[in-house]
Amino acid sequence: MNLREMRDTLRGEPKADEAIFWYCYTWHTGKGSPLYNVLRELEFFPSSKRQFADDPDIIRLFGVLEHVFGAQVEVPYRPVYLRDIEPDDILVAGSNHKCLPNRWPVKVFPFGTGLAVMCNDGIHPLHASKDGLVEGFRR
Repeated sequence: MNLREMRDTLRGEPKADEAIFWYCYTWHTGKGSPLYNVLRELEFFPSSKRQFADDPDIIRLFGVLEHVFGAQVEVPYRPVYLRDIEPDDILVAGSNHKCLPNRWPVKVFPFGTGLAVMCNDGIHPLHASKDGLVEGFRR
């Protein structure tokens, strides 16, 4: 399954990319999986001020994607080493993050000599703990 197939399934729907994002975010099995690759390819990225469950169109389209591609196996979030993160990777904010809701997805981008994500306060550079794990985020 890939982005083209998913867009073809939702052809003509103005919120197709948003529904595809939430489907892939919900069901991807980690970096390198087909759904994770779709997440990296999408131009759409949600605002932390909006929840997809509040939009009946997105819920309907999510259901169409599940009907066509099936529900996948949900994988638990895991800590991730900073050295393993690349631009366009998707991370998930942890519960102790101050400027993003718990479990909120963010896309990584280059920032100066390192990597960062957007948060409610602007740009949030990624930092590693003493054991090399990214602080405040999981994958």
